[in-house]
Amino acid sequence: MDQKGISPLVIVVVVVAAVIAGVGTYAVYRRVGTGGGDNNVAGNGVVGAASLDFTVNSVYNLAIMSGSTRMRARNIGTGNMDLRVDERNSPHPQMSRNTSIILSGSQHKMWKIDDNDENYNNDNWIDVSNYFENEWSVYSQALQEYKTYLESWNGSGNYTYEHSEWDHLLFYGIVVNPTLDNEVFTPTIVPNYENLENFVVYRISNASVGLMSDTITIKIDGTIIGEHIPPLWMGGEENKITKAEKLAENEFQEFRNLVIGANVFDLENQYQYPEIVDDNIVVTHPGAPTYDIKFTIDGKTKDIFWQTTENLPENLLTIIQKVVEFRDRL
Repeated sequence: MDQKGISPLVIVVVVVAAVIAGVGTYAVYRRVGTGGGDNNVAGNGVVGAASLDFTVNSVYNLAIMSGSTRMRARNIGTGNMDLRVDERNSPHPQMSRNTSIILSGSQHKMWKIDDNDENYNNDNWIDVSNYFENEWSVYSQALQEYKTYLESWNGSGNYTYEHSEWDHLLFYGIVVNPTLDNEVFTPTIVPNYENLENFVVYRISNASVGLMSDTITIKIDGTIIGEHIPPLWMGGEENKITKAEKLAENEFQEFRNLVIGANVFDLENQYQYPEIVDDNIVVTHPGAPTYDIKFTIDGKTKDIFWQTTENLPENLLTIIQKVVEFRDRL
């Protein structure tokens, strides 16, 4: 590649993840060049560090040419190195303004998230491990280059690596051998709800307020999904709101045991608030909201319908109260 006219200090490498729908592009600034800085400052600890945490900006002609790039790494120099890079507020028009990646040497896996992704604000990481080998090489080399530049850091405060009078890197927030928790290198993956089996589905419908409905679905992994469809006069389906969170494992197991212990398959299918017209016809109370709850256990399903809790068995009522408690969290 012809590099004439490109500063030897900053080469932008853009990797396009075109085969993964919705992934888009991401970038890493690779700093190359040998100029600037004093001789190695003995004792700053960077060269032999097992872990590092620092942030860097690229500056050209007194103008910041990149967003802040924070790099955190542990087990440096080993095949089990974990590396996280967070790029924020990039001014480059062809890049996402916010991008994060995690590389796990022990797992040979890679995850990313950027603000081109629909779920960026939900911190939903995407597994792009098919790019691991190439990106492991790229980012490992970038980290090594940064360490080389930091050899001249005096061990405290900020540091500027100068390539020329107008070309330099600004390092700050430098910490040598920090304790980096597992959370730093653990992505949050929102599960594909469509592929998870339902455990309990609780639904409220109210025709008297224009077909408003609330649905609480609890998946077999303990994920709670709440869906609210407002009345028709408030937009109905078009203004549907969906939220989700995952129960702690012990909390979900407690709820699961509650449902299993209730012997729901022995319960009635309907508990209505009836209005008796004659011996053969039962009309449900007009205008009252309707409720139903559906259980799926070991491939068997049980759907129970009611209009009032007045005649509900205590074990069913306890389950409903717990589901409503989950709903209120959302």
